[in-house]
Amino acid sequence: MTAVRIITDTLALGLPIGEVGYIQHIDRRDRDTGTPYYVRVPSSKDGWWVPECDVQPEEEYIQSAANEAIESIMIDHSLTTRNRTLFDALMTAKKE
Repeated sequence: MTAVRIITDTLALGLPIGEVGYIQHIDRRDRDTGTPYYVRVPSSKDGWWVPECDVQPEEEYIQSAANEAIESIMIDHSLTTRNRTLFDALMTAKKE
């Protein structure tokens, strides 16, 4: 089972956005449905067939959340210390 984070609910299935789930089955045979992943969410004690765009691997989610937190702290630090060079570098990197 692969741990994933539910990030959107494109099909309005009532998915618990932000919760951790586990992919229990991948249906590779039927490409017409558009929902190849069966994700079980322990906190809601339910499971759904979801498209790939609704889930993100847990490791990727944690890494992106950590990067956002680090970037936010660095921006706050540059504003607090009035370090214009650091602030400009962060804003340039954010645009790219």
